[in-house]
Amino acid sequence: MSQPCTPCKGTGEIKCPHCQGSKEREHPTGNSTVRCNDCDAGGKVECPDCEGLGKVD
Repeated sequence: MSQPCTPCKGTGEIKCPHCQGSKEREHPTGNSTVRCNDCDAGGKVECPDCEGLGKVD
């Protein structure tokens, strides 16, 4: 029987670990910020625990 995934609370997405949900990252030079490519500037990524399903067995 499946249960809601705890890390994503059943949504299938978690806050992007690279930008912490801000949708921007610090530029490598440290002088500015750039769009986060890891989450495609959405602030969230697929939950690795449930692979985006929102449920675990």
